[in-house]
Amino acid sequence: MKKILFTIILFVYSCYIDGQVLYTENFDNYTLGNVATDFSGQTPGQGGWHTLFGSLNTNATAANFQIENETNKGKVLTIITGPVGSHGSNRMFKKDFDVLWNQRTQGNNVLKFEIEIFVPNYPGNPSIPFAVVSTIILYTTKPKILAGFLYNHFDGLLRGVSSNGLVSYSPFHLTPTNNFLYIPDSQWYQLFFFIDYDNNKAYVEIPKLGIVKKVDVFDKLTSPDTMSNYPPTELNLDIGKNIDAVQEQPSFLKFDNIKITALKSVPPHLLTAENFLAENFNLYPNPANSVVNITNAENMQVQQITVYDVAGKQLSTQNYNNETEIQFNVEHLASGTYMLHLQTNQGTAVKKLVKK
Repeated sequence: MKKILFTIILFVYSCYIDGQVLYTENFDNYTLGNVATDFSGQTPGQGGWHTLFGSLNTNATAANFQIENETNKGKVLTIITGPVGSHGSNRMFKKDFDVLWNQRTQGNNVLKFEIEIFVPNYPGNPSIPFAVVSTIILYTTKPKILAGFLYNHFDGLLRGVSSNGLVSYSPFHLTPTNNFLYIPDSQWYQLFFFIDYDNNKAYVEIPKLGIVKKVDVFDKLTSPDTMSNYPPTELNLDIGKNIDAVQEQPSFLKFDNIKITALKSVPPHLLTAENFLAENFNLYPNPANSVVNITNAENMQVQQITVYDVAGKQLSTQNYNNETEIQFNVEHLASGTYMLHLQTNQGTAVKKLVKK
């Protein structure tokens, strides 16, 4: 009886920690070779994936979408650009993720999207930037992007991308200092993108590189529109060459272990990374009338301060030149509570300010 009870408790605990898995794909049950035979995007192939050639890519074939064996990983998906002389994109997509999301357990309002990618060694022409690129996009109501990554094959630049609710997408850098992140080639990377539907926040994590990045998403929505109106709908995997790169060599990207999970809350280690920065900052006086002093014990350099009201509306932004101590003027603010987003050389710290 004790063993059964322990098993039940372990199962419940595991479900709480791991969340509710809505979709998972490791390609191991696929047949080696071509993913599909229809490339108009109409008839799905293996696993329900649709394949589509870009309108400019007239040299693509079934060989551009392949299930292959990978050492120590089993089967993986490989998408390849067209040969020398071609341009345009090769795209795979899978639909109806909103059906899965809407079947989640009530209260599981954090979406966890994860995927593994292998980036190749691509000796491209650096004089043609962003000519060979890959995108990993989880769409919501098109053309808005819910979560995604953009990869440049020439130099290994990796960026995140989401929407603020107004524009279709807003790329962002993944380093704490908002500088370019160039990832070494010929390696597998596990990428995580968490969408917190309750707070209009997203967290990107790349464990191999020690990257944790927090960004605002869908924060420009106006009532009665809310983020609950933007479920995941379609997953796109894309690789292509633009017209400037027709003479470039083909490139590829490999994919494995795709998973979408509904969580009850943002994993604590992501919040810990965020809170650690905030705890180092001191605001005084707080409440404040006109000027608040902002200091920190670790000499973290501040590049920007953005002011939000408690509803999440952005009110103002002030840029700084890597300053460690700041006198911040709040005379223009009405009496009330505000959140200061302090962009530093180690990430973004969020502090509460009360204006008298």
